[in-house]
Amino acid sequence: MHGLLYSTLALLVPAASTGGPLQGDMAGLAPLLGTWEVNAEWASGQTLWSRAVYEVGIAGRTIEARVFVRDGDGEPYQRYSSVFTFDAAAQQFLAHTFKKDGSYSAQKLDFDGKRLSMEWTEDGTLIRDESDLSTPGVMAWTVSVKPEAATEFQTVMDARWHRMGPSLASIDSSKFDGSGAEVRSFVKEMTIDAPVAAVFAAWTEPLAFARSYDPSRPELKANIDLAVGGRYEWLWDGKMGSNGCQVLCFIPDRMLTFSWNAPPDQPESRTKHTWVVVEFDPTATGTRVTLTHLGFGTAPHWDETMAYFSKAWMHVLGQFKKHLEASTD
Repeated sequence: MHGLLYSTLALLVPAASTGGPLQGDMAGLAPLLGTWEVNAEWASGQTLWSRAVYEVGIAGRTIEARVFVRDGDGEPYQRYSSVFTFDAAAQQFLAHTFKKDGSYSAQKLDFDGKRLSMEWTEDGTLIRDESDLSTPGVMAWTVSVKPEAATEFQTVMDARWHRMGPSLASIDSSKFDGSGAEVRSFVKEMTIDAPVAAVFAAWTEPLAFARSYDPSRPELKANIDLAVGGRYEWLWDGKMGSNGCQVLCFIPDRMLTFSWNAPPDQPESRTKHTWVVVEFDPTATGTRVTLTHLGFGTAPHWDETMAYFSKAWMHVLGQFKKHLEASTD
């Protein structure tokens, strides 16, 4: 019981930074600290998923950054490792970056309190990288290039990084319609012959979700920040789905609760949220998944929504069963 209590508290309380607070001029870069994630597309059409982790470094005088990417549907790997410093003599921020191939480079960083930018030349092309930290929890990011013979910069990336973890948006109770002990709900169950950890990952890790639901659909994406208040979005075409839904509570490998919305063709119901509780119980051969969908209102349009999800969740569970069991054969 105590172990469960402590593990639950650990989900709600962010871990303290081992580097302490940033010192001196480095303190201005404090809004950068934390874990960020971006799902975007380059001007060439190539997709990008990346996660960046910024932590306080030695004696609060540096920031250590690790950037992870993935190629296609592959597993994430670390491509860059950087150390941000401040040169007091030159009154200049610097980024010392090591790449996966072992190469090293150093760039000057310009920072005005909100915007962070750097420029460097690569194979004759001038590259400009800019990040705007004006909005808490969101980092607007643009990358522009100017080939040697060109006279103007061309934008090749215009995207938003989102901060992950407990510092994400709080939960707005006004978004929910149903409430009380008699709240309308239904329960669905399915046993999947796969380990609990693999089944839990399918519900909580973006890559595992897409791979477990349907690996043949490259447009299937998810924004999942496994933290209370974190994003919980399944995007069927990469853009539309459970936009704006959030993680409400979770116990690793045991339970997940998230808010949920109706499909776009049910606009009346989509203005409010319901919530879903998914429980994971080990069996002799795998995992029994129990899904409880609650919070349907009493207006007539909710009847359509409730009937829709009563069928839809069985399809979802069936998809997970099909692909998870195939991957463990």
